[in-house]
Amino acid sequence: MFASQSFAGRERSLETLLDNLCHREAYLREFRRPTRAVLGEAYLLAKTNIFKALIYLLKSFQQTELEELIKDLDEALERVIYRKLSEELLFNVVSSAHNSAQVKRSAANLLLPIWEDPNDIPMHGFTKLLLSAWRARCRVRETFGTLVGVHEVFSLLRADCDSAFLEYFTRDRVSIDEGEAFREFLFGLSFEDLTKLRDTMDSKGLNVVGPSEVWSILGRPPPRPESNWTAETVYVSYRRRRLRADYRVLSQSSGPRKTAEGYLMGYHLSQNPESQEAAPSRIEKTPESTPPKGGRR
Repeated sequence: MFASQSFAGRERSLETLLDNLCHREAYLREFRRPTRAVLGEAYLLAKTNIFKALIYLLKSFQQTELEELIKDLDEALERVIYRKLSEELLFNVVSSAHNSAQVKRSAANLLLPIWEDPNDIPMHGFTKLLLSAWRARCRVRETFGTLVGVHEVFSLLRADCDSAFLEYFTRDRVSIDEGEAFREFLFGLSFEDLTKLRDTMDSKGLNVVGPSEVWSILGRPPPRPESNWTAETVYVSYRRRRLRADYRVLSQSSGPRKTAEGYLMGYHLSQNPESQEAAPSRIEKTPESTPPKGGRR
């Protein structure tokens, strides 16, 4: 990924790759991803399917001695999903026409080491922050209530969410769009859904609304019966929120133009010029690279 070579009279290097990713037509960036990145994505999807199959199989035996192995596999599956989510988040920053050249290049420099080694999760700065927030979100059950999100914020704190994540979205000068994107993250609903809920509450004179009333007002069944989120739920939530945000940009409609994660990442990249230089060593090894407990492979 970081090598240079001459091929058929053309030069290929880190600089030409960054130029292709950051400055060429946005709709063609998917085709300019290195082959290593494309194969790495397929590898991650294959790992996800294999881990899931093994978990289903081991749980079917209902043997207590397998519980530790199942836990190891659950954690490995979580790392794969969050690694894919980190990649998508960075690639979306690179692809967005609304980000500055500096932010795009910073995101690309962080993206390349991830493409270089699909077994690793980026563990620097903002990624640790997001991993903390995503894992905490899995331990929080939304109650809705007044739709302000006070209960959900305190629940995130109790679930060991990095306080820096919450401080960014509760600072004095948070923009309206950032605040709405944060509410989407807290409740797992789109800006449009939250607006419909608020309008219905106002028209009916309701001060609070519970989970059962939410889905009745929105006119659809609850998305899942379980009480807590998983890494997969967080990934689905991000994809939904990002697609909604992209649509608002194209349609010039009201609502946040980015996800909460996107706003936080854009701020971090603009404030940390040291991330301008890409290097393979910027990725920290994770436990997935080492044998699980008990020496199992």
